[in-house]
Amino acid sequence: MSDSVVNDQIIIRAKLLEYLEDVNGYIILVFENLDSDDWTNKYIMCVRYPNWEGSIPEKNVVGFLQFTYIYAGTSYYNRMLDKQDTYQFSHVRFDKFLPLKKKVDNVITL
Repeated sequence: MSDSVVNDQIIIRAKLLEYLEDVNGYIILVFENLDSDDWTNKYIMCVRYPNWEGSIPEKNVVGFLQFTYIYAGTSYYNRMLDKQDTYQFSHVRFDKFLPLKKKVDNVITL
């Protein structure tokens, strides 16, 4: 693929079901897509890179999930090596998760 390939960034309303950290520090997260009843995209499995900052969402918390489809061969800047590089594998990248605020007795809490 060429450098002209654009990665698709998506935001959905989702709930974290499960996650697993592998030995290299990658975290695999499985979300339920609350915006879809179609079985082909009811669940989203994405990977959070080892150098990503921030906490892992709590299980069963509903919020907005932002993720990106990454396609093998797409060029990106590798700041660890200070050079342009290409993704070797297609995958779904975890970008961020923003929990919905809960309303309790007319008070909004996080």
